[in-house]
Amino acid sequence: MILIFIFIALWPFLMLYLYTKTACYTLQYKNFFLYLAAFPMFFIIAIRGEDIGADTGVYARHFVSVLNKSLEVAIDDSRMEFGYITFVKYLGYVTASSKVYQVICACIYYVCMMSFVKQLKGNDGFFFFFFFCTLGLFMFMFTGVRQCIAISICLFTYKYLIRRKYWICLLLLGLAFTFHKSSFLFLLALFFWSKEINISNLFFYILVLFLASHFLFQAQMFLNEQLDYNYQIEETGSGQVFLVIVLFFTLLSWYVLQINRPNTIYEKGLFNINFITLIFWFLRLQTRVAERPSYYFLAFSCALYAYSMNNLPCGVNRILIRFIVVLFCLMLYVYRLSTNFSTILEYKTFF
Repeated sequence: MILIFIFIALWPFLMLYLYTKTACYTLQYKNFFLYLAAFPMFFIIAIRGEDIGADTGVYARHFVSVLNKSLEVAIDDSRMEFGYITFVKYLGYVTASSKVYQVICACIYYVCMMSFVKQLKGNDGFFFFFFFCTLGLFMFMFTGVRQCIAISICLFTYKYLIRRKYWICLLLLGLAFTFHKSSFLFLLALFFWSKEINISNLFFYILVLFLASHFLFQAQMFLNEQLDYNYQIEETGSGQVFLVIVLFFTLLSWYVLQINRPNTIYEKGLFNINFITLIFWFLRLQTRVAERPSYYFLAFSCALYAYSMNNLPCGVNRILIRFIVVLFCLMLYVYRLSTNFSTILEYKTFF
């Protein structure tokens, strides 16, 4: 089974190869191949069995239980956000099948992800899907339906963020908040995304990291109270390896961006939001709770790393560097599938 997952990770490179061989470089044609590059990932998410993913069965049973309740009762009986409950209730008027519900959720992920990827430059989208698959977002989308929908909505805001249509971004973030309250953290992206990439702002991020680390407990207790959560500081004996990976890619991206100056708003946005990912993974060393919020920003990190791979400076062996990076990410991917996400390797469809 693991060979199938490796194939899915490498599939975007095959689509890139076919795209470059067509000698037709229109935007519509590139988007067609990007849709193909992403399809296997979202297809197996859509048709997974209830035992694949920690919460898959829970959400499927909850969907069925809501069918025979009024909207008011369904909201009162659940601690889930009212936007998600409303979505489930009205979807129940269309279908009573938890399988169709799951496919529709996967389609939401797919459409919103593609909305984000179509904003990426050049061939960055193909490399993005490789990193999306191997660095954890793909595996997370086998579970956590509410947060995955919220993440998808946040990614959909990117097309408006880069056009500085902040009021649309805020409306969409308000919608995401009704699916998972943690999505309010994506407001950080609106504050930081357009900052200049320079030493002074680097020190600013280090100060933010210090303050976030120092006041982590107080901040988490405050958010628990405000958002009606019950998260506690959880001890963690892992996370160091992935932090080193994010830090390495961040430094590599910094180097690439310095070489390729002046930086456009495209590179600034990806780099600054990636720093939020980095901050959350530093906090991940103190508590596991910081891991899930990082997923709101990890897609931007994947896009930044894709940009860096496609814009390595002249004078370096680009093929060798890309080969090493791809091989290392694949090894990490296989390791995580074999350990933390081993249940995914028992993959079954709902058919």
